[in-house]
Amino acid sequence: MIGQKAQRFMAQVQILDGSKLAASLRAELTAQVAARVQAGKSQPGLATVLVGEDAASSVYVRGKLKACKEAGMQSFGFELPASTSQSDLQRVINELNQRADVHGLLVQLPLPKQIDAAAGVGRVRSRDVPRGSPERFCAADEAGVRVRRRDLDRRLRRAL
Repeated sequence: MIGQKAQRFMAQVQILDGSKLAASLRAELTAQVAARVQAGKSQPGLATVLVGEDAASSVYVRGKLKACKEAGMQSFGFELPASTSQSDLQRVINELNQRADVHGLLVQLPLPKQIDAAAGVGRVRSRDVPRGSPERFCAADEAGVRVRRRDLDRRLRRAL
């Protein structure tokens, strides 16, 4: 038998509809991107770098590129062979860091064994992106799309 504290806790639990919340976040992002472009500002862009032929990574990156397109953002996919050297990867990252149309950069892990992942990903330039702008959702991290914890918590409360 569960205790009274556990019963009170269970009575307060609410089941979230993850699909509904995700659709809401995507719709909000799409509207922000459209408003930004309509205001004459640049269209946010995400570049992805996939080294090798890891099937799961390939599916994941394709999903990010598709999500960008659906949100009205630019996406640039770069696929490099598994034989890519550390210096070749760093050259590609350096070039993408310099592009004005790239607001976020995702270097998909895992990288082949001959590449030091920390050194490769460490070359990704941090973007100084204003709070609340669509590019903030483009900022690349391990998940591909970053939503600040505070923003997500606020949206979750609103969804309830």
